[in-house]
Amino acid sequence: MQFASFVPLILLSFSFIHTVVSADKYPTELVYEAPNGTWLENLAVRADGSILATVLTSPDLLLIQPDPKNPAPKLIASFPPTLPFWELQKLPRTPATNFTSATVSGVLGSGNIYRVDLPRHPHHPNGPVHVSLTSHLPDDTGLPNGLLSLNNQTLLLAESNNGTILAINTVTGASTVAINDPLLLPANGNPIGINGLKLHGNTLYFTNSGLNTFNRVPIDLTTGAALGPATVIATGLTGKGIAYDDFALSSDGKRAFLTTTGGNTVAEVDTETGGQRTVAGDFHSTEIAQPTGAAFGRGKGQKGIVYVTTAGGIAIPVNGYEKVGGQLLAIHVG
Repeated sequence: MQFASFVPLILLSFSFIHTVVSADKYPTELVYEAPNGTWLENLAVRADGSILATVLTSPDLLLIQPDPKNPAPKLIASFPPTLPFWELQKLPRTPATNFTSATVSGVLGSGNIYRVDLPRHPHHPNGPVHVSLTSHLPDDTGLPNGLLSLNNQTLLLAESNNGTILAINTVTGASTVAINDPLLLPANGNPIGINGLKLHGNTLYFTNSGLNTFNRVPIDLTTGAALGPATVIATGLTGKGIAYDDFALSSDGKRAFLTTTGGNTVAEVDTETGGQRTVAGDFHSTEIAQPTGAAFGRGKGQKGIVYVTTAGGIAIPVNGYEKVGGQLLAIHVG
């Protein structure tokens, strides 16, 4: 997620900067577009291929079938008086907090992690949905953001305002700071530091919206603690409102597809070399208007698809004035 304008900080420890090169773009398909004024924040793809999407402009969790013939979303749960937002992973959990868009921060002491149990029996898809509180986040938590499952009882949570990664025990509800690193911190006047995060093996990949960088750090798979310093893989393009937000990571860990917020594009990054290119969208187009989340499809025929949610340009209008409804898009990356 990204609101503020900024100038990227280039640290002396960065050994090189990769530039975007022109290339043919991947086919992009609009799966669903919400009414104007709706901000779709992030998503998780279920084993059956259906997609869970959080809404930032209302306290709702939606279920969307990626079928253009039947894209109408189903309301799964609401979380009054909090707003559920950011990343959901394979485990149906979502962080929620009272949220203030003007400052891009949460209300201290309001953060929670909820568990959402969905019907799994194929003959009873409309069965009851159970929502339960997993953990109350520490009172100094400003902006809970990216979320992933580390192991059977531990979640890792990106705290964007404080620039830390929390480890949350889903059995006891206890939270501890797992990682502190300079590459997690907000920078350049942007209150958002670490944003999205994904895991491959024991390597944790993450974005920093203030620095506009894509990074990695080796971690302990039991505690989540860093086993060394974080390093920069790639640095994004500069420009008003343009910053890396969330991303999808390929199953082999070699390719990442990063949303660029005010850039209205998706960039493909080679995680081994740091080389990158723009593969979908355009700065001046509403095709991918202020992208916010990304995840690979699951199930038959979907593994070569990256699904992307957007805010429709609510915070950063396309061309300074164009807004559309929040979108769910399918990018066919092969």
